[in-house]
Amino acid sequence: MSYAFEAEGRPKEELETEGTAKLRDTYFVILARYDKNRKEVSDLLALRYRMAAWFGAGADEPFQKLHQAIHYVITAAQMLGNWSKDADGFRANPSHLTLWQKMEGDIWWVAEDPDRVATLITEAIAAMEAICQPILAEAIVA
Repeated sequence: MSYAFEAEGRPKEELETEGTAKLRDTYFVILARYDKNRKEVSDLLALRYRMAAWFGAGADEPFQKLHQAIHYVITAAQMLGNWSKDADGFRANPSHLTLWQKMEGDIWWVAEDPDRVATLITEAIAAMEAICQPILAEAIVA
């Protein structure tokens, strides 16, 4: 879900059609939201080094998964925004349509099975819990 005002900062092309503008606005929202939260995301991903220092090799793996999930979403938003100028022609080719749908699946929640972004995030959370759970359980007992 997105709101029209979230795309207000998107640079418009001179001869952009209304349909192209709508599509690009939709994908731009993803980039605008990321940009708005860039510091928080960066701070979160920077914790990987502290985790590796505290818990050893492999403790940074959950952060790598999160980074990959973010990369899928941002790349999809950028590519779909670029391809929107010729969306109808692009999607008319069956292999292009499949790629388009895959990238939209990276951005929006869809019933695609498996959802590779959701899978990466779920795996990252499970790995982080597995690393931290023994410590948290010990702190609760003490």
